[in-house]
Amino acid sequence: MKEEVDRYRVTIGNRTCVFDKENDPTILRSPSTGKLLQFLVEDGSHVYSGQAYAEIEVMKMVMTLTTQESGIVQHVKRSGAVLEAGSILARLELDDPTRVHRAELFTLGFDALSETDSDVVPHALAVIDGHNSNSETKLNVSFTTAKNHLENILAGFGLPEPF
Repeated sequence: MKEEVDRYRVTIGNRTCVFDKENDPTILRSPSTGKLLQFLVEDGSHVYSGQAYAEIEVMKMVMTLTTQESGIVQHVKRSGAVLEAGSILARLELDDPTRVHRAELFTLGFDALSETDSDVVPHALAVIDGHNSNSETKLNVSFTTAKNHLENILAGFGLPEPF
């Protein structure tokens, strides 16, 4: 697994899966390692979407950082600070706080799925298992195969392309 600033990259065998991290526009982060040269806006001032707010030095090059949303900037780091990838440079108090969509933890469990979509679960299990009611496969073999597929999925392995 390789952690990047905005996502996780998992490679198993020849397959690569990318999982995006939660994107919070109220936190202004450094995209790479480097040094904070200067803020282009004063602490507590208003910025617009796409406006440059800071400059960082990355491998002897100057990179300008821009905001994704409009709001009021509150500095966290000082000029000259050494940065790691993903370091928080500033916080942004949004003009429209409804623009932030936070990820919610799933708290219901697997039983909730079977109660709400009772016709979907058997079909999904049949697809994962490759089992249909007309086949000669014994039920215990079908169960073991489906269980192994589910354990592999939860361990991070993906199913082949036909699925």
